[in-house]
Amino acid sequence: DCAKVLKWESNYFLIPSELRELNLSYNRLTNLSEFIGNLVDLQHLHLKHNFLSIKEKRRIEALLPDCYIVFR
Repeated sequence: DCAKVLKWESNYFLIPSELRELNLSYNRLTNLSEFIGNLVDLQHLHLKHNFLSIKEKRRIEALLPDCYIVFR
């Protein structure tokens, strides 16, 4: 299985299963789909300059315990 399908709101994206780094900075995000936790090979997640609450940041960290996450 070389890819996973990600449903984000009403859009679908094909995500490579070997994805190691994802940059979602500057997207005005207020939350992330629980699907992000399925990206078990993700090593770096960049979320700078979004509108994530502290509670949402902690939820994301719990979903990706082995991932280095940059919030700012």
